[in-house]
Amino acid sequence: MPIFEFYHKIMELQDLLVTPFFLLLLYGYMFSQRNRIKDPVIRQYYIPAFTAKMIGGVAFGMIYYFYYKGGDTVRFFDESKHIFRAFMDSPYLGFRLITSPVQDVSADIFQYSNQILTYTLGDAGTYHVIRVIGFFGFFTFNTYSSIAVLFSTISFFGIWRMYLVFYNMFPQLHRPLAYAVFFIPSVYFWGSGINKESLCMGALGYLFYCFYFGFILRKKILLNTFGVILFSLILQAIKFYILGAFLVAGMLWLFLQYRAYIKSPALRAIALPLVILMALPVILLGLRGLATDKRYSLENIASTAKTTTDWLKYVAEKEGGSVYNLGENDGTMTGLLRLAPAGLWLGLFQPHPWQARNPVMVLCALEASIFLFLTFKILFQIGLIRFYNLLLSEPITFGCLVFAMLIAVGAAITSANYGTMVRYRVPMMPFYLSMLYILRYKINGNVKLF
Repeated sequence: MPIFEFYHKIMELQDLLVTPFFLLLLYGYMFSQRNRIKDPVIRQYYIPAFTAKMIGGVAFGMIYYFYYKGGDTVRFFDESKHIFRAFMDSPYLGFRLITSPVQDVSADIFQYSNQILTYTLGDAGTYHVIRVIGFFGFFTFNTYSSIAVLFSTISFFGIWRMYLVFYNMFPQLHRPLAYAVFFIPSVYFWGSGINKESLCMGALGYLFYCFYFGFILRKKILLNTFGVILFSLILQAIKFYILGAFLVAGMLWLFLQYRAYIKSPALRAIALPLVILMALPVILLGLRGLATDKRYSLENIASTAKTTTDWLKYVAEKEGGSVYNLGENDGTMTGLLRLAPAGLWLGLFQPHPWQARNPVMVLCALEASIFLFLTFKILFQIGLIRFYNLLLSEPITFGCLVFAMLIAVGAAITSANYGTMVRYRVPMMPFYLSMLYILRYKINGNVKLF
């Protein structure tokens, strides 16, 4: 029996009436946008990629409701109903709930806010998602599938920007890069629908786009700098660890991009480790300042990871989930570092096929196996030293690898079960697979999928 039971209806007759109308409007807009894309190579992917997101968003809700009998997406929607109720009583009260800080006990909204668990517990990151659901609910008659479609659209806009960056650098790889960004099943399933990942994938894609065009290509610097700040704040508000990983990877990518201007070969060779050593304290101080939630401050992040791991493991064991054990997490930074090597392997290449216990995990195991196959095929083909030199010669691949490794380790250490781990690692998957495709192309000119 699940720890939390959500048997409230989230899909009703109105889903069959309202959602087709929104889909018609969205597809009309998307076709008009596609017709404005001048490049026929990328134009062909626009509608299929959007369609994958729509299917993923609706399927995500149906699987969680009918197969898992609940979950975060159902809980988020259930709590957002109180915002919709406030809108129906008074639009002013609805907007007050959307804009109020968590744990605000103002009398005018208390009858609604007191019913929202994340609000009363002060979980600001989760309540930001519920704010968006409540806002969309006002325009969709609080229809679950319609809101899921809008969440998926936000995610699509972001990953389309992500694809444009990769395509701008490697137009020859348009097909494999399209698969890496749009069509990895885990990405269009977990990264769609009503959940944190949809909003984060949208913000991450725009952040990646603005960073590349603003700081790497130095085009529209003021506008793109504003974009970097805006989408960084969105990630900070919802999932801080994604922003932290991107900042580290982005700074290394930026340095390697301009390292070629160092004329001395000896200085150029030692510049990267020196920059890492000098930049690490600055990055850590920056992350400390950005971590508005005390749970994710540098002092508390290790103990927070342990608390999260213990809780997720407990829930998974009670519900018969696929539990794994990396070793003892003692809640210290040293303990986290000790688990990192095993966490890296697990976060990148597991679950293995024999570890999958349900159809969803079988698909995830297939994806992980493809990652493992492509990675070791490249390593055996060129060796570690050339692999490292190739990463340095293509700064984007180095940045992608660092980002993927940080997300993979964090997801593996804090999850304790494969279902949660797979969801947490979704942001790194397009970057890691794109990196593999780029490296393979640089080695032998291969532009095939597999």
